[in-house]
Amino acid sequence: MAFVKKEWQESIASYRLVILVILFSLFGLMNVFVAKYTPEIIANFVSEEFAKAIPTPTLIDAWIQFFKNIGQVGMIVAVILFSGTLTSEYTKGTLTLLVTKGLSRWKIVVAKSFIQTLVFTLAYVSSILLTGIYGWIYFEPMVIPNLVMAISILWLFMWFLIGLIGLGSVLFRTNYFVLLFVGGINVILIVLNMIPKVVKYNPISLGTSSTALIQGTLVVNDLKMTISVTIGLVILIKTLTIILFNKKAL
Repeated sequence: MAFVKKEWQESIASYRLVILVILFSLFGLMNVFVAKYTPEIIANFVSEEFAKAIPTPTLIDAWIQFFKNIGQVGMIVAVILFSGTLTSEYTKGTLTLLVTKGLSRWKIVVAKSFIQTLVFTLAYVSSILLTGIYGWIYFEPMVIPNLVMAISILWLFMWFLIGLIGLGSVLFRTNYFVLLFVGGINVILIVLNMIPKVVKYNPISLGTSSTALIQGTLVVNDLKMTISVTIGLVILIKTLTIILFNKKAL
């Protein structure tokens, strides 16, 4: 618990928590206003004829913006911020001291992963709440199909990325290589997703399916295998991370 507390304090002192919460909160506001006023913006800056061709915005458009902003910019920023949480310890030499004092290595891996997940979740929830509140204020109420599942699978994909960050941080000693590792894995998954038979087993599908879920072009049953495989991979990745970290020279 002491190390978890130390990691929490570090997330505050390094402004990772503040940056993510502020960024995601801004997205929460932008999601609604961009969806609401896009036709007017286009009418003023492009043409009124083109604006008339755009359907009247609804609450579902605000949530589509949510998944675009968080799934693209938000997650990239989160990965960048989290990429140095373990590698910075190598530079400072604090890990050697902690392990020498009897702290189990697996506790270091678990604590860092837990705090990263917690920080992302807090920022994620702030964006969800603001999108929901302002969406309720500015749009007519409507039922959004599979909204809870759409939100959940995007969170699950970030949990997968956090697992990759942990593994990359054990394999490499600088955050630049960690970013290259995580980015490289994602590129490979994107390429594999071009193979139809691979799609339902590919974690990257969780990062791109939320919009389809709320639009009704995808059903929850289509993602059951993807969710199961992703959870299994996260457990495997975290186990491998602990094994490799136990053998790593600090």
